[in-house]
Amino acid sequence: MPNILCIETATHQCSVALVSDTGMEALERFDPKGYIHGESLHPMMDELIEASELDWHDLDAIAVSLGPGSYTGLRIGASAAKGLAFALDLPCIGIPTLHHMAAGMAKKAPQMGAFVPMIDARRMEVYTSVFSGSSSAWGENEVIALPLDETSYQEVKAQALFFGDGAVKAAEILQLPVVDSIANIHEGCIVSGIEASARDMGDLALKLFRDGEFLDLAYFEPYYHKDFIAGKPKQLFAKKK
Repeated sequence: MPNILCIETATHQCSVALVSDTGMEALERFDPKGYIHGESLHPMMDELIEASELDWHDLDAIAVSLGPGSYTGLRIGASAAKGLAFALDLPCIGIPTLHHMAAGMAKKAPQMGAFVPMIDARRMEVYTSVFSGSSSAWGENEVIALPLDETSYQEVKAQALFFGDGAVKAAEILQLPVVDSIANIHEGCIVSGIEASARDMGDLALKLFRDGEFLDLAYFEPYYHKDFIAGKPKQLFAKKK
């Protein structure tokens, strides 16, 4: 089995995982007060490599979550993946964030008819897609920025499982129950506490590695989906009277 380092920075949770001969190892950090990816990502990667008793030169590829999600978070993840791939002369694998979220949930709850990951896109919008049927066809799924209202997901609401950091805010609008663990899931519910995680990237990363599907290091960009909108700059100094 190749050794692949997976990087996930699309949402509030920053995580890294290592797929290797010994299985899957992962580290996750979450800061409810704000994004800490810039401070946490590289120390987390160092800690994971050290814990695995591998050397950086034992890696065979770098995999990165492509988005959609936080503009800044995605830039941090992509920059780290490019830097490592260039420095170590490794191929880079790109995995759409919603796809690995759906794949991870499908392993936990294979009995469900449809999986709907939702990433918070601010206000009452989410990045989302509906994953159902054979996973081999999931690559054709369209990702949309969906404004939530009472008509959203009408065709799948009764049989789908909803999750992700954008799902809980949709509970009242969609009139769906919220459960707090995989053990309590059922069709037509929202699972709280589920974030995009590098630990769910492993199977897809291995498949893409074996198929030789690699990113162009010089030109690839994350999948932002929406244009970046800068926030209002903070006032650092008091105005003189």
